[in-house]
Amino acid sequence: MPATIFGLRLSEYDPMVVAAGSLLFGGLVLLPPSLLIDQPWTLQPTPTAIMATIVMGIVSSALGLMLFYVCLGRLGTLTTNAQGYLRIPIGVGLSVLLLGESVPSNLALGLLLVMAGVAAMTVPAERLKLR
Repeated sequence: MPATIFGLRLSEYDPMVVAAGSLLFGGLVLLPPSLLIDQPWTLQPTPTAIMATIVMGIVSSALGLMLFYVCLGRLGTLTTNAQGYLRIPIGVGLSVLLLGESVPSNLALGLLLVMAGVAAMTVPAERLKLR
């Protein structure tokens, strides 16, 4: 939540610039301890591990952070924070679709309640009024 409120102060900037600045600053802060603790010159990563690291850095970190700031600027703090509640239903849905998992009835009910709660806190009151 504090990240969302602080990030809202940066909403007048391009999300790409804010995301790049966040990642660069975080990298600079973590570089010295990682050199001392991990000693990366002693590692021998495989090409697959290097490619996985690059893809995760671009897709999960850079693209995810940029989308966070885009959502923050367009949707506001409440709706942007609501996405955190939707991670579990999306993850369960993907496990059903991609892995063939089954969903017990109590889990399905819990997921429906989570989604109803997100809808209740994010849908504007004007849209809920009957005409």
